[in-house]
Amino acid sequence: MDRNNALDDSVQQQTEPKLCGSCFQFFGNPASMGMCSKCYREHASISAKQVEVQQQAQAVAEAAAHVFPTPAPVPSPMQLESTPTLVVPPPDVVPTCPASCSSVNSVATPAAAATDDPPIQKNHNRCFCCNKRVGLTGFKCRCSFTFCSEHRYSDKHDCTYDYKASHRDALAKANPTVVADKVQRKCRCSFTFCSEHRYSDKHDCTYDYKASHRDALAKANPTERVGLTGFKCRCSFTFCSEHRYSDKHDCTYDYKASHRDALAKANPTERVGLTGFKCRCSFTFCSEHRYSDKHDCTYDYKASHRDALAKANPTVVADKVQRI
Repeated sequence: MDRNNALDDSVQQQTEPKLCGSCFQFFGNPASMGMCSKCYREHASISAKQVEVQQQAQAVAEAAAHVFPTPAPVPSPMQLESTPTLVVPPPDVVPTCPASCSSVNSVATPAAAATDDPPIQKNHNRCFCCNKRVGLTGFKCRCSFTFCSEHRYSDKHDCTYDYKASHRDALAKANPTVVADKVQRKCRCSFTFCSEHRYSDKHDCTYDYKASHRDALAKANPTERVGLTGFKCRCSFTFCSEHRYSDKHDCTYDYKASHRDALAKANPTERVGLTGFKCRCSFTFCSEHRYSDKHDCTYDYKASHRDALAKANPTVVADKVQRI
């Protein structure tokens, strides 16, 4: 009886589900290492990444072993004395691709590439990189080497042509620098001034512009000989038929003053005595010229009427309201 009870307890213990050993939130499965499905997937992805990293590291180590072979062990002095020395002839030098085409050559011989002169391609029927036979279908780069269709671009081989400098020179030739000549702000008085004082009214200019204009006009319009047919103006100068009028030349005669004097002589001042009319402009006139429209009256009737209206109708202003 006791044995049967013990067996029942063991079966119950085995069939009783257990929690996940990673998150302790869900029930685990013995087939998935006692973890739930979510934790098992995460564990599987992490382990796959680790295996991939190990494989990559192993591949890199193998490639490095090929590029940099392990040095041979150094024999001891006793072995050197016992073993005969062998003289190995140097290997033949085989032309290889430039540094950018072969990573092995760029790693193995950096000093030789730096000290040697720039290479010269003798056979232009083959690609300079891969030595592929191209014949007449090769592509000649601006660096003077011939390449196949795979290595024809500048980023596929070690191109020494400076494209930036060539484009810079082409742009400089196509767009030359345009520099304007310096403005000579020299006045006719033989002095040089800045942009602020360059005009003649901004400095004490001694050049006689009127005389220069007069001379220019005299050259452009030479004096015409009039003889006895000339017209003498009241300004005491003689002119031809074209310039005889006062508006055609710089006449200095005052025609208005002469007309005023002539009118004064033709119409002497009338004596009015005690019967004269004194205007508000403080002058006395006869009965004919006593009104303001009959003489040049200087009295301002509008202003006087305005002042009279202002005095008769003073402005009424109410007292300020005392707001207490």
